[in-house]
Amino acid sequence: MKIGGNRKSLEDRTTGQDRVGGGAQVKAPLEDARAAARSWLVLGIDPGEQGAVALILAHAGCDRPQLGELVNASDRRAVRRLVAEADLVVLEGQQASPQMGVSSAFGLGRAYGALQEVVEAGARGEVVVAYPAGWRGSYGLAGGKEGKVDGIRLAGELLRSRYAVRRHDQADAVLLAWWGWRHKLLARAVQALQGAGSS
Repeated sequence: MKIGGNRKSLEDRTTGQDRVGGGAQVKAPLEDARAAARSWLVLGIDPGEQGAVALILAHAGCDRPQLGELVNASDRRAVRRLVAEADLVVLEGQQASPQMGVSSAFGLGRAYGALQEVVEAGARGEVVVAYPAGWRGSYGLAGGKEGKVDGIRLAGELLRSRYAVRRHDQADAVLLAWWGWRHKLLARAVQALQGAGSS
């Protein structure tokens, strides 16, 4: 299912829930609260060896996101389109590890640089770079093979479908997007509503 360009119909299905997000700062608290009272599109990008990109729809009234699109990071055309649609882009920061060979490190650096360029050129919303130690740590995910398996399971639980993601890079993209919603946009939405209530 594609979310971009069809946000209204998706929001209509969530009637009765508090649709609260976060977003650009505005001057008046009431305007801030109105800006917050909607859904948000968050894009998670895992550069990885193959890489994956996940677009989710999130609201403060929902404890789980709705998956809109899941594409390979190598599909630059799709990535450009999704970057332009997202309110927030969360790109996983990359660092070469001692376990990597020279060719693997070079390939990862090249893929990461290409994605950075697409994001910087096309993002209309905020861009956040999240490193694995921070975002994976927030989920309690370890590194290595065990952490990858746990990530796939966690993403499946989050999306209420064990078939939604089949690879660890797809799971990482979903979890990155949800991390961005929880740690960036949601906090702002709550602050906005608290400010409006106290005025």
